[in-house]
Amino acid sequence: MSPISSEEVNNTALSKEEQLKRFLYVEAHRPGGDPTQILELLEDIVNDRAWEKLDIGLGDFISKNYPAGAAVSLEDFETMVFDLSHRYESTNSDVRERMEAMRKTVKWELNPKLSKHGPPK
Repeated sequence: MSPISSEEVNNTALSKEEQLKRFLYVEAHRPGGDPTQILELLEDIVNDRAWEKLDIGLGDFISKNYPAGAAVSLEDFETMVFDLSHRYESTNSDVRERMEAMRKTVKWELNPKLSKHGPPK
């Protein structure tokens, strides 16, 4: 699938959740860069529970082709969430705790055996 143009992305009025999905689509398909930006975006998506407000699961929010989803394979998404580090994660306990909370929620939401028992505390 070829990425959509910035004109296609910017020409509609979008809800906050649709904007978050669009930002994820754009950032996930941008080569290189500091993972901090995408991790903070993922944190915003998780904190907002954007997928629920669009009445879809997190897996669909991530993996369905744009505009239904962010067009990111679940494998690539899991790499972003679990293998990349925020630039301040190793030196700032607040950032580390925020990233750990985001990862815990993502793990919970993507595992059907866990998610049917309710969200993590």
